[in-house]
Amino acid sequence: MQFFERFKRAFAQYLKHNLKLQIGLTLLTALILAILITPIIRGIKFGREDPLTIGIFERYLPPSFKHPLGTDLFGRDVLIIVLEGLKNSFLLGIETGIIATLIGTFVGVTSGYKRGIYDAILRTLADNMLVLPVWPILVILALYVRINDMLSFSLILAVFSWAWIARTIRAQVLYLKEMPYIDLAKVSGLGSIEIITKEIMPNLLPYIGVGLSNAVISAILMESGVRLIGLGPPTVMTLGLLIQYSINWGVLSLGMYNIILPPIFLIIILFASLNLINIGLEEQFNPKIKKITGE
Repeated sequence: MQFFERFKRAFAQYLKHNLKLQIGLTLLTALILAILITPIIRGIKFGREDPLTIGIFERYLPPSFKHPLGTDLFGRDVLIIVLEGLKNSFLLGIETGIIATLIGTFVGVTSGYKRGIYDAILRTLADNMLVLPVWPILVILALYVRINDMLSFSLILAVFSWAWIARTIRAQVLYLKEMPYIDLAKVSGLGSIEIITKEIMPNLLPYIGVGLSNAVISAILMESGVRLIGLGPPTVMTLGLLIQYSINWGVLSLGMYNIILPPIFLIIILFASLNLINIGLEEQFNPKIKKITGE
């Protein structure tokens, strides 16, 4: 508990002096607030009407007070669709990031602490995952596998996202194992599980946080790409799926930029916010970067 209190105070202090982290957290907070107020917007503007129901409004309506971003091919309100897509894309990124981080952390800690045959097998597995031709595999999956739920989609994306985290965590565990306090813990009679949970894991938290941030970014961008090849649950609206639909509908040729630009803009903002947070954390906790930036 003392470590977490020190970490929280150190993070709060660092936040005051890191502009990248401040901007990233501000942008991310704004996006989360937009997601949270979506039901309120729906209630105020449409009452009991469901703006996502096909044919409820006239299709391809231009932007207006009632429909700030107009309506789409199916007569649905574009603003609500985009906000719904933002929510699902963000949740997909978080879900995938958590799964990938849990796998990567387990593999990295086990590989780095146990060494021997465990290290050889897990390190080889992680190295092979890093050089896999991801997109050809995803294209094949899109041809032969039908995904109908977000959890299955997240698991598939996580399979291609954990290896980098595992290598980073393994490197830190190898470094921490050489620290004097680890030798002292062994002499004191602590077992491997206790040493890992009490001495090693708390010191890995910053790197786990960076890994999670990277995994979320990777998942959101990967989802946007694989939607274009038809992989993912077709009934769950995400920003990537909205972009795919917009391309298939030919909205650019129709000049309906109010349909395709908002999801692209939100993906850029979401990527920028998470990337700035990631850079800010790395500048604080990566000694090499910290030395270069002088922060």
